Amino acid sequence: MVREVSLDNGLTFTLDDYEGPRSERLVVLLHGFPQSRRMWRSVAPLVAGAGFRVIAIDQRGYSAGAQPKAIKDYGLRELASDIQHIIRKLGYQTAHVVGHDWGGSVGWQLAGRSPEVVNTLTVLSMPHPLALKRSLSSWGQIQKSLYIIPLLCRPLMSRLVRANNGRFAQAWLQAMAMSPENAKEAVELLGRPGVLRSALRWYQALPINAANSSDVGVVQLPVSYIWGVQDAAVSEEAAVLTQQFATDCKFIRAQATHWIVDEDPVLVATEILNRIGA
Repeated sequence: MVREVSLDNGLTFTLDDYEGPRSERLVVLLHGFPQSRRMWRSVAPLVAGAGFRVIAIDQRGYSAGAQPKAIKDYGLRELASDIQHIIRKLGYQTAHVVGHDWGGSVGWQLAGRSPEVVNTLTVLSMPHPLALKRSLSSWGQIQKSLYIIPLLCRPLMSRLVRANNGRFAQAWLQAMAMSPENAKEAVELLGRPGVLRSALRWYQALPINAANSSDVGVVQLPVSYIWGVQDAAVSEEAAVLTQQFATDCKFIRAQATHWIVDEDPVLVATEILNRIGA
């Protein structure tokens, strides 16, 4: 069921709500760039079917009613606060949090600053922020992070998304191993009013996040970290180092690219349920 949740900060979020047979336990699914809540459509029913209420959220910038214009409004503190308040708005005190890519960053932030809200954390692709920071001293991760450069230039990305009916942008995403179908869906998403500008704000807020890098230290709650061995954006070094920044971390190497959720939803759902202890 599609529903909207309005917060006291004036923002309204769109989410898919899957209610399982025992809905007293909540699982929150967080997307990354350049995807939406719909990326979880093959995973969410599997998790809900195991007895959980599952919500997949269009995060800040992706929900039509949650597109503030200032870069400062897209720092991880604000993004994590959205999720915490959505959890409370739905009548829960805690949730099992799952995030891919930027959604993983939000998950790490939430677990680091507000651990009382998070029962367990499952992160796909995105390493712990301190592991990523340390790995950026090596050429391997630097090389894999170069894709960020065009994302910091909104005029360039606007042209890329609109040129040739979006085919250039689709080709760029396919070069990052995204499937043609999902690349087409992603470019259509970025073409919606306000989405591209807002999505790029997440990247433009990187200096704000760097200034607050002490927010997330060693995570003390149960964590599963899933990394695709063919990930074009995250090095093996960053992935392996992540284990040092969570006291209870299960590290899963998936035979996948960066787009693990799209490529192996059964594995993802299974590992979510394993971590939750269903």
